[in-house]
Amino acid sequence: DDGMVEELHSVFDQADPNAILAFRGSGDGFSAGRPHSPGGHPDGPAAAAHALNELVRLNLRIAQWTGPTVAFVHGYANGAALGLLQHMDIVVAAAGTRFSFPEITYNLPPSLVASYLGRKVGEKATRLLVLTGEEVDAARALEMGLISAVVPPDGPAAETQRLAAHLGARLEAEIEM
Repeated sequence: DDGMVEELHSVFDQADPNAILAFRGSGDGFSAGRPHSPGGHPDGPAAAAHALNELVRLNLRIAQWTGPTVAFVHGYANGAALGLLQHMDIVVAAAGTRFSFPEITYNLPPSLVASYLGRKVGEKATRLLVLTGEEVDAARALEMGLISAVVPPDGPAAETQRLAAHLGARLEAEIEM
Protein backbone atom coordinates (compact mmCIF):
# COMPACT_ATOMS: atom_id res chain seq x y z
CA ASP A 1 0.00 0.00 0.00
CA ASP A 2 1.01 3.65 -0.07
CA GLY A 3 2.42 3.44 3.46
CA MET A 4 4.66 0.47 2.62
CA VAL A 5 5.97 2.19 -0.50
CA GLU A 6 6.76 5.25 1.63
CA GLU A 7 8.55 3.07 4.20
CA LEU A 8 10.63 1.44 1.47
CA HIS A 9 11.66 4.83 0.12
CA SER A 10 12.70 5.82 3.65
CA VAL A 11 14.91 2.71 3.88
CA PHE A 12 16.48 3.56 0.53
CA ASP A 13 17.12 7.14 1.67
CA GLN A 14 19.16 5.87 4.63
CA ALA A 15 20.92 2.92 3.00
CA ASP A 16 24.44 2.70 1.61
CA PRO A 17 23.94 2.27 -2.17
CA ASN A 18 26.94 -0.05 -2.35
CA ALA A 19 25.58 -2.43 0.31
CA ILE A 20 23.64 -5.56 -0.48
CA LEU A 21 19.93 -4.82 -0.65
CA ALA A 22 17.93 -7.78 0.67
CA PHE A 23 14.14 -8.04 0.73
CA ARG A 24 12.28 -10.61 2.79
CA GLY A 25 8.59 -10.75 3.59
CA SER A 26 7.10 -11.49 6.97
CA GLY A 27 3.87 -13.22 7.86
CA ASP A 28 2.06 -15.58 5.50
CA GLY A 29 3.68 -14.30 2.33
CA PHE A 30 6.09 -11.92 0.71
CA SER A 31 3.45 -9.46 -0.45
CA ALA A 32 -0.14 -9.52 -1.65
CA GLY A 33 0.61 -6.50 -3.84
CA ARG A 34 -1.19 -3.19 -3.67
CA PRO A 35 -4.70 -3.39 -2.23
CA HIS A 36 -7.55 -3.48 -4.73
CA SER A 37 -9.98 -0.59 -4.51
CA PRO A 38 -12.97 -1.02 -6.87
CA GLY A 39 -13.69 2.70 -7.13
CA GLY A 40 -10.08 3.72 -7.73
CA HIS A 41 -7.74 5.13 -5.11
CA PRO A 42 -9.77 5.86 -1.95
CA ASP A 43 -8.29 9.38 -1.82
CA GLY A 44 -9.11 10.22 -5.43
CA PRO A 45 -7.31 10.66 -8.76
CA ALA A 46 -4.54 12.95 -7.48
CA ALA A 47 -3.62 10.39 -4.81
CA ALA A 48 -3.70 7.63 -7.44
CA ALA A 49 -1.29 9.59 -9.65
CA HIS A 50 1.01 10.21 -6.69
CA ALA A 51 0.92 6.51 -5.70
CA LEU A 52 1.81 5.47 -9.25
CA ASN A 53 4.69 7.95 -9.39
CA GLU A 54 6.07 6.64 -6.09
CA LEU A 55 5.81 3.05 -7.33
CA VAL A 56 7.61 3.95 -10.56
CA ARG A 57 10.30 5.66 -8.49
CA LEU A 58 10.64 2.57 -6.28
CA ASN A 59 11.05 0.34 -9.34
CA LEU A 60 13.80 2.65 -10.62
CA ARG A 61 15.59 2.74 -7.28
CA ILE A 62 15.78 -1.05 -7.19
CA ALA A 63 16.78 -1.32 -10.86
CA GLN A 64 19.54 1.27 -10.41
CA TRP A 65 20.86 0.03 -7.04
CA THR A 66 24.66 -0.12 -7.19
CA GLY A 67 25.13 -3.13 -4.91
CA PRO A 68 23.65 -6.59 -5.37
CA THR A 69 19.91 -6.99 -4.81
CA VAL A 70 18.41 -10.18 -3.40
CA ALA A 71 14.88 -11.21 -2.43
CA PHE A 72 13.70 -14.19 -0.39
CA VAL A 73 10.07 -14.95 -1.14
CA HIS A 74 7.56 -17.25 0.51
CA GLY A 75 3.81 -17.78 0.42
CA TYR A 76 2.83 -15.38 -2.34
CA ALA A 77 4.13 -12.42 -4.32
CA ASN A 78 1.52 -10.59 -6.33
CA GLY A 79 1.07 -7.49 -8.42
CA ALA A 80 3.37 -4.57 -7.70
CA ALA A 81 5.53 -6.69 -5.39
CA LEU A 82 6.15 -9.26 -8.13
CA GLY A 83 6.97 -6.38 -10.45
CA LEU A 84 9.58 -5.07 -8.01
CA LEU A 85 11.17 -8.54 -7.84
CA GLN A 86 11.85 -8.36 -11.57
CA HIS A 87 14.48 -5.69 -10.92
CA MET A 88 16.33 -7.81 -8.33
CA ASP A 89 19.57 -9.60 -9.17
CA ILE A 90 18.62 -12.79 -7.32
CA VAL A 91 15.15 -13.95 -6.26
CA VAL A 92 14.91 -17.11 -4.17
CA ALA A 93 11.46 -18.59 -3.53
CA ALA A 94 10.27 -21.27 -1.17
CA ALA A 95 8.62 -24.21 -2.93
CA GLY A 96 4.87 -23.68 -2.96
CA THR A 97 5.10 -19.90 -3.31
CA ARG A 98 2.46 -18.50 -5.69
CA PHE A 99 2.99 -15.57 -8.09
CA SER A 100 0.54 -13.45 -10.08
CA PHE A 101 -0.35 -10.10 -11.55
CA PRO A 102 -4.06 -10.11 -10.58
CA GLU A 103 -4.80 -6.52 -11.65
CA ILE A 104 -6.55 -7.54 -14.87
CA THR A 105 -9.04 -9.65 -12.89
CA TYR A 106 -10.47 -6.44 -11.45
CA ASN A 107 -10.28 -4.48 -14.71
CA LEU A 108 -7.07 -2.62 -13.95
CA PRO A 109 -4.50 -3.16 -16.71
CA PRO A 110 -1.08 -3.81 -15.14
CA SER A 111 0.48 -1.25 -17.43
CA LEU A 112 3.54 -0.47 -15.30
CA VAL A 113 4.76 -4.06 -15.20
CA ALA A 114 3.67 -4.66 -18.80
CA SER A 115 6.06 -1.89 -19.83
CA TYR A 116 9.17 -3.87 -18.79
CA LEU A 117 8.24 -7.48 -18.01
CA GLY A 118 8.66 -8.63 -21.63
CA ARG A 119 12.34 -7.66 -21.50
CA LYS A 120 12.76 -9.67 -18.30
CA VAL A 121 10.87 -12.90 -19.00
CA GLY A 122 9.80 -12.76 -22.66
CA GLU A 123 6.68 -11.67 -24.46
CA LYS A 124 4.70 -14.92 -24.26
CA ALA A 125 5.16 -15.29 -20.50
CA THR A 126 4.32 -11.61 -20.03
CA ARG A 127 1.12 -11.87 -22.02
CA LEU A 128 0.02 -14.98 -20.15
CA LEU A 129 0.62 -13.34 -16.78
CA VAL A 130 -0.76 -9.84 -17.40
CA LEU A 131 -3.67 -10.69 -19.72
CA THR A 132 -5.05 -13.55 -17.62
CA GLY A 133 -4.01 -12.72 -14.07
CA GLU A 134 -3.28 -16.44 -13.66
CA GLU A 135 -1.29 -17.59 -10.69
CA VAL A 136 1.85 -19.70 -11.18
CA ASP A 137 3.72 -21.74 -8.61
CA ALA A 138 7.42 -21.41 -7.82
CA ALA A 139 8.47 -24.17 -10.22
CA ARG A 140 6.63 -22.51 -13.13
CA ALA A 141 7.90 -19.07 -12.08
CA LEU A 142 11.45 -20.44 -12.27
CA GLU A 143 10.80 -21.86 -15.76
CA MET A 144 9.41 -18.48 -16.86
CA GLY A 145 12.37 -16.55 -15.48
CA LEU A 146 10.41 -14.66 -12.82
CA ILE A 147 12.71 -16.00 -10.09
CA SER A 148 16.27 -17.36 -9.81
CA ALA A 149 15.90 -20.42 -7.57
CA VAL A 150 13.45 -22.56 -5.62
CA VAL A 151 14.35 -23.95 -2.20
CA PRO A 152 12.41 -26.25 0.15
CA PRO A 153 9.60 -24.55 2.09
CA ASP A 154 11.82 -24.21 5.15
CA GLY A 155 14.85 -23.24 3.02
CA PRO A 156 14.71 -19.43 2.69
CA ALA A 157 16.27 -18.80 6.10
CA ALA A 158 19.23 -21.08 5.37
CA GLU A 159 19.55 -19.69 1.84
CA THR A 160 19.49 -16.15 3.25
CA GLN A 161 22.47 -16.97 5.44
CA ARG A 162 24.33 -18.80 2.66
CA LEU A 163 23.90 -16.01 0.10
CA ALA A 164 24.62 -13.29 2.65
CA ALA A 165 27.88 -15.00 3.62
CA HIS A 166 28.82 -15.64 -0.01
CA LEU A 167 28.00 -12.18 -1.34
CA GLY A 168 29.24 -10.45 1.80
CA ALA A 169 32.56 -12.26 1.69
CA ARG A 170 33.04 -11.52 -2.00
CA LEU A 171 32.09 -7.86 -1.72
CA GLU A 172 33.17 -7.20 1.87
CA ALA A 173 29.78 -5.59 2.44
CA GLU A 174 27.69 -5.36 5.59
CA ILE A 175 24.21 -6.85 5.44
CA GLU A 176 21.41 -5.84 7.74
CA MET A 177 18.09 -7.63 7.59
